[in-house]
Amino acid sequence: MPRTLNMQYNFEPDTLPYQLDLMGFTGPPLENKTLFGIIEFAGTNSFKFDCDVGPSNESGKKYRPAKFTKDTVTYKSDRLSSKLMQQTNLCKI
Repeated sequence: MPRTLNMQYNFEPDTLPYQLDLMGFTGPPLENKTLFGIIEFAGTNSFKFDCDVGPSNESGKKYRPAKFTKDTVTYKSDRLSSKLMQQTNLCKI
């Protein structure tokens, strides 16, 4: 059965690639860690996300990937929020 993770996020749409940091995890293995990530929306139901983990009390500059690689995974879901897509002007719906 999938486990639910509680966390907070910070999304920076004024950067390219967009920055998405996930933090505030309440349990192992990511407790007291931040995932410093980059994200690219590839339509209304898919996105690429790549990240590296670092201490929560540090800047993401030295941890965040600078670009996507050939190993970056594209995630697809019919449950991606069209409201999020519209609010961030990432694609036309």
